[in-house]
Amino acid sequence: MNNKQYSLAQLADRLPDLLSLVENGQTVELTRQGRVIAILVSPQDYQQFQPLPSSPRTVWQAIQAFRQRLDPVDLEPDEDFCQDLRDRSPGREVSW
Repeated sequence: MNNKQYSLAQLADRLPDLLSLVENGQTVELTRQGRVIAILVSPQDYQQFQPLPSSPRTVWQAIQAFRQRLDPVDLEPDEDFCQDLRDRSPGREVSW
């Protein structure tokens, strides 16, 4: 996705065009004196940044929600948490 940048001065003349870009999945950055001050995004993109109504508000609430969803007896740490965290390729040769 390419971000398009437009100054606030261009906004008044180009608003319909900018909204069309946003409707087609583009992100439009609005600038003042070369500095981004606002970003226009589609409603779908905006929703991705909004917390879900049932999502935890704090880290502790997230931990409690995680514990309620999973039975610790069923957890396999290597499978549930460590997938793709380690490089499984052979290490470099070391001479002593």
